[in-house]
Amino acid sequence: MDNIPIDIHYNKLLDWLVDRRHCNLKWQQAAAAVKLKVNTALQDVSNDLSKEMFSDSGMNYFTCQKMVKILEKTGEGSKNMFGQYSSQKMKNWSEILHLYQKDNTHLAEAAHLLIRNVNYEIPSLKKQIAKCQQTQRDCTRKESENIANAAIFKEKYLNECKHMGVKGENVKKELLLLVDELPSLFKKIADDAKILEECITYYSDFVDFLLSKSSKVNDRNREETKQSICPMLRFICENGNATVYQWRTGAVPKQVRKVSQIDGTDKISKDIDEIEWSVDGLANADNFGIDFGDDLDAVELGNDAIDFGESEISLADTADICVEEDGTGIDFGIETVDESSRQEPVNFEKTDVSGSNEDGIAVGVDALSVLENGQTRNLFIDELVEVQSFLFQRFEELSCTGDILSAKQFQSAPAAIQMQSKEAIEEMLSNTSKVISDMTSTKMQNLYRLKSSPHYVDRLADSLHQKLKTANNLLSQARAVIERKESAKQLQISTEPKLKKVVEKTKELKKDVEEEISKKYKNRPVNIMGEINSV
Repeated sequence: MDNIPIDIHYNKLLDWLVDRRHCNLKWQQAAAAVKLKVNTALQDVSNDLSKEMFSDSGMNYFTCQKMVKILEKTGEGSKNMFGQYSSQKMKNWSEILHLYQKDNTHLAEAAHLLIRNVNYEIPSLKKQIAKCQQTQRDCTRKESENIANAAIFKEKYLNECKHMGVKGENVKKELLLLVDELPSLFKKIADDAKILEECITYYSDFVDFLLSKSSKVNDRNREETKQSICPMLRFICENGNATVYQWRTGAVPKQVRKVSQIDGTDKISKDIDEIEWSVDGLANADNFGIDFGDDLDAVELGNDAIDFGESEISLADTADICVEEDGTGIDFGIETVDESSRQEPVNFEKTDVSGSNEDGIAVGVDALSVLENGQTRNLFIDELVEVQSFLFQRFEELSCTGDILSAKQFQSAPAAIQMQSKEAIEEMLSNTSKVISDMTSTKMQNLYRLKSSPHYVDRLADSLHQKLKTANNLLSQARAVIERKESAKQLQISTEPKLKKVVEKTKELKKDVEEEISKKYKNRPVNIMGEINSV
């Protein structure tokens, strides 16, 4: 029987000691009195020694035993002739050990400490370490996502600036300067349109040939119809980007008095220097730059719709800025347009010079060029699309082989129609499409709107700058995430040694308790069982 081990589950250890009357049921009161003695005795011990003995493992009987042994080694353990300690320190600590041994208070306190460490202290520290590790993983993921998204928004900003023809260093000022490019761009488009004269001739001859087949159309009507085909396109081919006055009257004005369509430009220019739109700061944060706004719903630019001028299809309608995520282009509406920039519909029918403009001075709408004015520009684009549609239809017809009816129908057509090959029509179609593309490009759309409304400058600059703010905001969040990850890492580093020390002290305390209980049962083996063995 002396060799049969005594197995005690750690969670039942305290109850086991009380049930077998090794410990008093009111052991906590005795332990509290002993701790007061320990606190008093610690005042006579050096701080370094007391911290080493009691800071991590807590106060218990076994640490007090170690303290007595240390004091004995330092010369405090000398005794007098009566077998008592000469040092008051040793007397105090000896009394503490005696109080602990009374009613086995030290065993009850040690059992309570074991249960607390295994059930609460060690799991809490492990949970804290696991949380720190999870936080670091989440922060690493969020950091990479924020940096990637910031790069995307910055790339969008730069692409849209490039698409609009600005550098992006001072967006508002650069947008205002773009308006100065309109005359040269219009002149280039007008020069390119001169090559379409052959297309207009072919189109009008074709219509005239079809009308000649009808018995209901006389020669006079045929001639009028032929002359009415693409009048604006003919005018630009002959005169270039002339004034509206010349288009209306047929005479070159003696004097042109232009009034700026952008009111408040000076005020906008003054405000430009007060706002820093530079993207230089992006170089400071992982090559992306940072300064974060609050709005991640950045306004996108798109080019889904084409709308020019201030006529019935006015560019300055009440449409809000359209958000497009496909990256195709830009589509900005304008809520309001200054009354000064609105133009009343003008009758562009040609009149004699002797009308209201007999003085030969072009003012107001008449002073604008035909491509600068919204209504005449729309007319020009409509005629281009008309010619393009005709050429495309003829190209498709010539592409169909074996059409005997069509071949017979055009046997009596003029040589100018019959001699046009599929390749020639394809070239004319390409030239027409190029002019249309130049007139309706995203850059041109924005230039039209910048010309027509000063408020559009602010809206467009804000929408572009919003992407930069979003990129900065994401990078700022990335920095905050990095700081959070570093904080979690430092907490883990400081917690792991604590866990290691608590585990070591718990195992040591378990061994001491087993030895104390074994002494009470004639040195029979004592095993404390349960999760305590797997900490």
